[in-house]
Amino acid sequence: MGKITSNGTAFGTIQGGGFRIEFENGLELSVQWKPGSYADNRHKTEQPEEGWSSESVEIAILKDGHFYTPEPIFGPDPYDEVIGYVSVDKLPLIMEQVRSLPSVSQHS
Repeated sequence: MGKITSNGTAFGTIQGGGFRIEFENGLELSVQWKPGSYADNRHKTEQPEEGWSSESVEIAILKDGHFYTPEPIFGPDPYDEVIGYVSVDKLPLIMEQVRSLPSVSQHS
């Protein structure tokens, strides 16, 4: 089974505006919505008392701790290492795509 990771713990957020999931295939999906991310909070500076929330997120895929841009998700010629402004409807589809990719040992 995959796990949600944040600084080596089983559950948590990344800087209060994101999380990572490590899948059984060894790939990690980073999901961010904090300021600076390509999401609704990109240009915000004051954190709301209730924490960050967003209608969209930025995603990145990591392989062995490095950005990874598999063609089924990023296309044949990716222009960036992240995909921004991902909607709540699209995020589960991307999660399933990442989970279904071959094991990272097959990409090495």
